[in-house]
Amino acid sequence: MFPNFADTHEIINDEPEEELSILAAGHASAQYGQGQFPAYKKWYTAADHTGGYRLFRRYLQAMQAGRPGRARWLLKCPSHLEMLRPLLTVFDDATVVLTHRDPVSCIVSLAALSYFSTGMFMRRPWLGIPSWEWCTRPGHSTTV
Repeated sequence: MFPNFADTHEIINDEPEEELSILAAGHASAQYGQGQFPAYKKWYTAADHTGGYRLFRRYLQAMQAGRPGRARWLLKCPSHLEMLRPLLTVFDDATVVLTHRDPVSCIVSLAALSYFSTGMFMRRPWLGIPSWEWCTRPGHSTTV
């Protein structure tokens, strides 16, 4: 969808991956609201995303259909931290595990990913806008 993305974030079909695109189907993801979309950001931060998480659960159930056993899902999307209420409402048996990542490498990764993904919407994306928007969202513990 945008050039050089694979260079910064390799996606392998049988390994863990963030589920932003699936969450976006139910508008339970800020994936398309970063940077230059203040109206979407305002709506996103105020909305109840339980319905989006219900749709997300249906996607997971469809992907699980036909697979042997009762394997657990490993969800690794950082945005779940700001959506714990709808996440735990829909997945009432979920276990939340917080991992620690080196803050420097995390910010570098976030900045690069934000830059390339913002390129979908802008001819000349500015690196600072999406990163700043992400780090200053209400409820985020990240400081710049």
